Amino acid sequence: MNGYSPQTIYSELQLIGFNLMFSALPIISYGLFEQHLPPTLLYEKPLLYREAAKTNLLSVKYFVSWMVLAVWSCFVIFLFDFTLFYDAGGFNASQRIGGLWCYGTVAYTCVIITINVMIALKTRYWVWFTHFTIWGTILSYLVISYLYALWTNPNVVWVHETNDASFVFTFLCACPIFYLTVFVVVLLCITPAVLLMLVQPLVSPGQMDTVRFYFPTEYTPI
Repeated sequence: MNGYSPQTIYSELQLIGFNLMFSALPIISYGLFEQHLPPTLLYEKPLLYREAAKTNLLSVKYFVSWMVLAVWSCFVIFLFDFTLFYDAGGFNASQRIGGLWCYGTVAYTCVIITINVMIALKTRYWVWFTHFTIWGTILSYLVISYLYALWTNPNVVWVHETNDASFVFTFLCACPIFYLTVFVVVLLCITPAVLLMLVQPLVSPGQMDTVRFYFPTEYTPI
């Protein structure tokens, strides 16, 4: 098997859990509870509802902007994680990290955290369920990944078999470079989105941006 073969870089848990556990609840919460403008303000100024109903978020321009952001995030995650963590030597006696599974685990961690942080940046109306789904998803991923690494660890007495995920996440959690890499990669991935959110209302403000500027107290979420 070589580097061009269809070898996955993710464990079974990661492949199954992405859509079922680690990215589903935050976007469901966003779709159910997010409000562009509070209902009280829409009742007072019903013309704003017509503006909100134009579904500009489904425009081609908005779609392309998200695709560009996705390509940028893929480039950053691949460049940093592959450079720092892909090493055919794997774990050696000095506990140096590296290898295909290390690279995949770090990349997957960056993806999960980036997705949830991006949803948090786009959320304007926060309720307790929003906090629970976004920050709870990140925390649950870290806990489940650690327990899964222990479960597949052959040195644990109640484990009868092992797989490629053995040791990986537990070793990574003991390495400061893992935390630094995740922090830097996530920060670089969300930077374009943050800049766009700051610059767009100043350069090309829409009616929603104008309303949020002139009615900040009315827009404050409950």
